[in-house]
Amino acid sequence: MPYTYGSYGNENPWINEICEQTNAYSILVNEGVAKAKGIGNGDSVWLESPVRKVRATARLTQCIHPEVVGVGGHFGHWSPGMPIAQGKGVNFNGLLPTDLDHIDMISTALDHCVEVKVYKC
Repeated sequence: MPYTYGSYGNENPWINEICEQTNAYSILVNEGVAKAKGIGNGDSVWLESPVRKVRATARLTQCIHPEVVGVGGHFGHWSPGMPIAQGKGVNFNGLLPTDLDHIDMISTALDHCVEVKVYKC
């Protein structure tokens, strides 16, 4: 999976091309969990948090804990000013609740652990 600094990296056509060729816009799902849910590699799935439900492409791997879903942190851009990156991948921040129970009161950072459901579309 390609890594870039900042959130504008996949607006770069070369980085976008690498992301597309390596399936980096997919979410990572534990292979055993996915098979139990009838999800195959490359299947469209719903990723549902308490505040939002988004469509994603599943990439199965044994390299992720069964209770975790891997979501890229710089994908799912919605800005019209980012035409290359727009709509690719999942906007992780959109899955996070932004109420006082989920914000660190000292740094004002969002809690980056959110319970989600993953199921086939």
